Amino acid sequence: MRPTEASERCHLRGSYTLRAGESALELWGGPEPGTQLYDWPYRFLRRFGRDKVTFSFEAGRRCISGEGNFEFETRQGNEIFLALEEAISAQKNAAPPTPQPQPATIPTSLPRPESPYSRPHDSLPPPSPTTPVPVPRPRGPEGEYAVPFDA
Repeated sequence: MRPTEASERCHLRGSYTLRAGESALELWGGPEPGTQLYDWPYRFLRRFGRDKVTFSFEAGRRCISGEGNFEFETRQGNEIFLALEEAISAQKNAAPPTPQPQPATIPTSLPRPESPYSRPHDSLPPPSPTTPVPVPRPRGPEGEYAVPFDA
C-alpha cells in the first residue's frame, strides 16, 4: 500500500489482498488474515487504473472509507484492472431492468376554476367605475447609492 491522504486517514499500511467481489472491490488482510477491512461498491468508484507496478482507484464520498485515492504497489495491476472491469460489466448485465414509470392518466377535460386569472388578459371585463385606478407616481432619480467613506 502506498501512502496517500485517504490511506493514511483509514490507517492502511503494509500488505493487503484486493479482491474484485460481486458488487464491490474488497480489501482483505490486516492483523488478522482473512478479515475484510473495507469494500468499495463499484457504483461509488470514480475511476481506477494501473501501470506496471501499481493499481490505483479513486473512491467516492459515499464509500465507507470516504473519498480519496488508494494506491497499491503490485505487479498484478493489469490482472486486477481486468478483473474489476469484468466484475463491473457482470454487475451491469445482471441488474434487473428498472420498471419504467407509467404516465399518469390525465382526464380529457379538466375542471376550470372560476377566477379572472384563468382567462386571457384581453378577455377580462373592464373594471367597474367604482374601482380606483392606480395612478403612477412621478419617478425621481433612478436609484440612490451609498458612497463609502475614504479611509
